[in-house]
Amino acid sequence: MIRTEFGVKRLRAHVEHEERDFYPAMLKAAEANEQLEANLQMMSDEMETIAASTLKFLDTYIEGGVPAEFPGALASVTAMVTERIKREEHFLYSKYIKLIEGGV
Repeated sequence: MIRTEFGVKRLRAHVEHEERDFYPAMLKAAEANEQLEANLQMMSDEMETIAASTLKFLDTYIEGGVPAEFPGALASVTAMVTERIKREEHFLYSKYIKLIEGGV
């Protein structure tokens, strides 16, 4: 339970940082950079899909779901989130670092 609470705190801190610092700075920079704006829109659209899939997964298994399908469903959601994190770190965070160091 302690490890789960620690993980939840870290996740909340990460999301708060993104909402407070990361995305406002990136959106401001995108006002002058069409490619960055397009990439941010693509990532936002992708996040909507991931959120919908994750919520569907949670709704299904909070209610019980089909136990035999749980491992595959969990693997699918986990893969989606993992790939998103990789893309976000590779593309967006590299742009953010350049931005806070003086330009995109």
